[in-house]
Order: sequence, then structure tokens, then C-alpha cells
Amino acid sequence: MAEFKLGTVNIFEIGDFLSKKLVECGVEGTSVLTIPVSSEEFKKVDEDLFYRMNEKGTAFIPSEEEIIVNLKGLEIVLKEKR
Repeated sequence: MAEFKLGTVNIFEIGDFLSKKLVECGVEGTSVLTIPVSSEEFKKVDEDLFYRMNEKGTAFIPSEEEIIVNLKGLEIVLKEKR
């Protein structure tokens, strides 16, 4: 199995690129990109996003089944494969 590299930084890089491209192409409204990930990968991304987006000392609360990242004109949904 290849090393999992879809962490927070790459998610935001993909989102930024797609958001800009959608605007260039004249797409209006919010588009949705769904990415299926394994349970293990889901947990890694969930925890990474949580601690990057919340203050230290805040208790981690795991997401259930999907993680939604909202960007300008794009919603990225990470779905846990079961």
C-alpha cells in the first residue's frame, strides 16, 4: 500500500486549485468533491484537521462517516469507506 499523503495541507491545496479552476470555467454556486478514504486514513485526516482548526486544549471529538471542508465555491467531503 502506498503512503497516505492526503493530509490537511494537500486537502487545502487541492481545494484552492479546484476553487480557482471552477471560477475560471464559469461554474457558479458551490460544487462538491467527494473523496473516499479508508477508516485509518479517515481518522488521521480527522484528527489532523481538528487540531489545525481548533485551539490547543480543546478536546478532540471524532467525526462520524464524513468530514466536510468548506472553501470558496467548493465543498470537499471525505467519506469513510467501511
